[in-house]
Amino acid sequence: MIEAKSIFRHDKVVYLMIPEPEQRGLRSPSFREVTPSAFFGGVRPDYIEATAVTSRINAVEKMIHGKDVLEHTEEICLKLTPLQAKALTIWLLKNLKLYEELFGQIGQPSEPEEIPAPKELTMSKLDEILANL
Repeated sequence: MIEAKSIFRHDKVVYLMIPEPEQRGLRSPSFREVTPSAFFGGVRPDYIEATAVTSRINAVEKMIHGKDVLEHTEEICLKLTPLQAKALTIWLLKNLKLYEELFGQIGQPSEPEEIPAPKELTMSKLDEILANL
């Protein structure tokens, strides 16, 4: 698509046709896939922060010392503007609805006891939002 830009020159409007730049997709050298066990974060003045955390039993501790040591690792922190967070939420809700249409209803996640669910968004409200998509 070609976009027209206007400039003023000596009391005349001149239109310049500026071609849209070519677009390319690249994968970052630090790209990796993680399957988070939990998310942690919250609202900050200019963004919403979500840190993906993975948890695993340390195999070396188990083999050498016979102890189960559960390790929690912060993998990545996403800092999203409110608009980006809303767009991600819409994308996730649409894909959750599609997933449930293809593979069946997803069970309710258990809430961590120390972090109560927000009163405004209950699991039944989330199901209602999904049903309306």
